Amino acid sequence: MGEAYLSAAKVLVRKWSGSTPFTDFDAYPVVFLYRHALELLMKSLVVAGRTRLAIRTKGIEGALGGHSLTKLWPIVSSVLDAMGWTKDTPEGRPLHESRKLIDQLNSADPQSMSFRYPRSKRGGDLLPSHLTFNLPDSAKLVNSLCDSLLGAAIAIENFPPGGD
Repeated sequence: MGEAYLSAAKVLVRKWSGSTPFTDFDAYPVVFLYRHALELLMKSLVVAGRTRLAIRTKGIEGALGGHSLTKLWPIVSSVLDAMGWTKDTPEGRPLHESRKLIDQLNSADPQSMSFRYPRSKRGGDLLPSHLTFNLPDSAKLVNSLCDSLLGAAIAIENFPPGGD
């Protein structure tokens, strides 16, 4: 499922690359798709780590039940460590150094609501008025991280269930 959201985001970024400038409102669905893809890929690694590697890191159930990327990342890191997954992103950055990107996405959208809705249920803005980002550059970073996580998710399927 995460791969499908990632593919959809990539299609939209390609559509707008090199074309006329797009508005914030054009970018928000793309950012949501990327954030959701990242969350789903991270959750798939956590679930696979629990099943295939018998990972029992504290906070798994809470992280799986919410939308916080920063709660998921330490568990994902534990799974990657248990796999011996030392792969870098395609740009050569160690996968574990992706924490800064995770923190930035989570800070902008802690509950996966900010890029879906313009206002909270109480009428307040969900995104800070000073939020700026370069979608093509941001897309490259998130693509890289998501592609690496997808590779890890595929690789973990080769581990025997139960961490044997």
